[in-house]
Amino acid sequence: MRIFGPPDVEKMKARQNINGLIKALGYTSDTRIRAKAAHALGEIGDARAVEPLIKVLHERDAYNVRHHVARALGDLGDTRAVEPLIIALDKYSNSEMHAAVSIATALGKIGDTRAVEPLIEVLMMYASHPHYTETEGQNAVAQVLGEFGDTRAVEPLILALDKFSGSPCVSVIQALGNIGDTQAVEPLMAKLANKFYQECVAEALGNIGDDRAVESLLDLLNLKHPVRAGDNSWDRKERKRIQKVRGKAAVALGKIGDNRAVKPLVDLYYDDDKWVSEKAAAALAKLDYKLPQSNQKMEDYELKQRYSQGERNFSNVDLRNADLSSTDLSQINLENADLRKANLKMSILEEANLRGADLQKANLYGSTLRGADLREANLSEANLDGAFMLATNLIGATLPDGTKISN
Repeated sequence: MRIFGPPDVEKMKARQNINGLIKALGYTSDTRIRAKAAHALGEIGDARAVEPLIKVLHERDAYNVRHHVARALGDLGDTRAVEPLIIALDKYSNSEMHAAVSIATALGKIGDTRAVEPLIEVLMMYASHPHYTETEGQNAVAQVLGEFGDTRAVEPLILALDKFSGSPCVSVIQALGNIGDTQAVEPLMAKLANKFYQECVAEALGNIGDDRAVESLLDLLNLKHPVRAGDNSWDRKERKRIQKVRGKAAVALGKIGDNRAVKPLVDLYYDDDKWVSEKAAAALAKLDYKLPQSNQKMEDYELKQRYSQGERNFSNVDLRNADLSSTDLSQINLENADLRKANLKMSILEEANLRGADLQKANLYGSTLRGADLREANLSEANLDGAFMLATNLIGATLPDGTKISN
């Protein structure tokens, strides 16, 4: 007597044996075989598999196979599966979470708008149970509605915005951004009060492109990095979060295209964080604002060497974080130079040209600035303690406390 083993799904897949895989789909002795057969049929993409997969989708005892079958139907993309998937969504959305996720995703892949209203009904069912703990279904339904981009989903998603929390709420925010309907602007802006949602809300508001969001997005550009004593891990995470929020807000402002954002974005361009600076530059480009030519990076030792050889013109150089402490730089030309966080402690800058230089957070403790030209220079948060500033020209300069000297 010949003994037959379980179907070899991998071999049948390699040979694209559709009939064999369809038979393996009905191999009730091992759900793993059935799941592998469903995956194989979805990957091969032969339309002959649609009806057999639909049949298994509705089997009572297909609990461990149903989500694999739904995924395969989504991969096949055949509209014959739409109505059966909708029926299955209604039947299993509250009892078989893996199946519900795969069914919703499959409907999104097929892209037939008949699925929109049933998906909305499931979303409302989830929203009516605020303590519902299965977040995967909430995420999947919201994401698929966003992918459809159908405005019928806007009001239900806005309702879910106040009912969901955590990752499902993020999915709803992203869905509203993808649909792009202006009804969502104010409800989304209200979510900015919760720092957990700031990044995704900024992105969604940029996608919608309504100028009502400009002021709120500008506020995000000004987020500061708080410090919690003795908790470096928390501080690093919070810094990273704020970095992402500021970058996403910059991108959003570029998409909206409102000129109120130009000056704040220019300020952000000079931020110490390279990624944030790049996002600000990209946003300014969308606003048709041309940034000045980038300063040439120069190391402090190179400047000292060239200065000692008689060179004096170093306008527009990038000397961020340079150590020029206790260095004689009399009559040097550093016009429009970037000297943010530079160490100029006890340096001699007599009659130096520092007009328009960015000295934000620079250390000028005890430096000699007699007769120096600091017109329009940015000295915000700089340390000027003990600096000798006789006959120093500060017209138009911004002082360490933020005060600007008028003409």
